[in-house]
Amino acid sequence: MPITNRPKATDPDEPSDDTAGKENEVFAEAVNLTNSSIEKVQAELVRVNQSSVSQIVANEVEFRQGAVNHIEAQKVDFDSGAVLFIDADTLTLSEGAIIAARSNNLIVNDGSVNTLYTGNAELHDAKAGLLAARQVNGKNLQSTILLAGKVEGQVTTTLDTPRAVLAGLVTGIAAGMVIFAGNLLTKGKQ
Repeated sequence: MPITNRPKATDPDEPSDDTAGKENEVFAEAVNLTNSSIEKVQAELVRVNQSSVSQIVANEVEFRQGAVNHIEAQKVDFDSGAVLFIDADTLTLSEGAIIAARSNNLIVNDGSVNTLYTGNAELHDAKAGLLAARQVNGKNLQSTILLAGKVEGQVTTTLDTPRAVLAGLVTGIAAGMVIFAGNLLTKGKQ
């Protein structure tokens, strides 16, 4: 039986605190939340609309207009919101922002992802900070660091895979030379 968010019943004689009207955890087969704030939801199917949730663990998540700290699910459809971390097999993001995500299959339409690790990524009108993927298909994708086996489409990146490897080598050599010179100078003073 689906659970729809209901306001928490409070006793008018009891003193109110910061958690009044805020449910802490919901465990069910299906959960529908609208205009709510909740700590944890665990269910097979979770539908969230204009709400904030700290943690969601589910098989399937449909999220519309809200904010969440952490989502762990097989399939996530995220529209118009913000999330700190998503771990999903299949992730679809539209007009939203993600700080970090791990996914096997990803589709982003008009969204931004700060750090992303995925197998297959399809990004349209999107921005990514660090994008690591086996295959990327993009249309108007802007990326700061792109590490990918195969890239197709209109992708603009500051640092692609060959340049990232070169930057790592140069940084490693420079650090090694500084340490070596420092060791030579300290031995000469003794």
